[in-house]
Amino acid sequence: MQTSAAEVVDLQKEDARTRDLYGLDDQRTADFGRKCLITRRLLEKGVRFVQLYSGGGHIEDTWDGHTNCIANHRLHAGETDRPHRRAHGPT
Repeated sequence: MQTSAAEVVDLQKEDARTRDLYGLDDQRTADFGRKCLITRRLLEKGVRFVQLYSGGGHIEDTWDGHTNCIANHRLHAGETDRPHRRAHGPT
């Protein structure tokens, strides 16, 4: 896996359709879209366990919002909905 890691995380060669499916060119969805695409690539390489998460390191940057839940959930839904929905179809 170590020899394949650089190839797995290099998303520069993705075609326009894949970039659109994962929201890579949209600032709002690019971070989670990258994570989704890298997860897919890891699974295709045979990695048996991959943890996919959204949000950052601070509590305010995660789904675990305590002060303004509506704004928090709207923000994170907008960051994650397109890459997931476009890449995996409607749920």
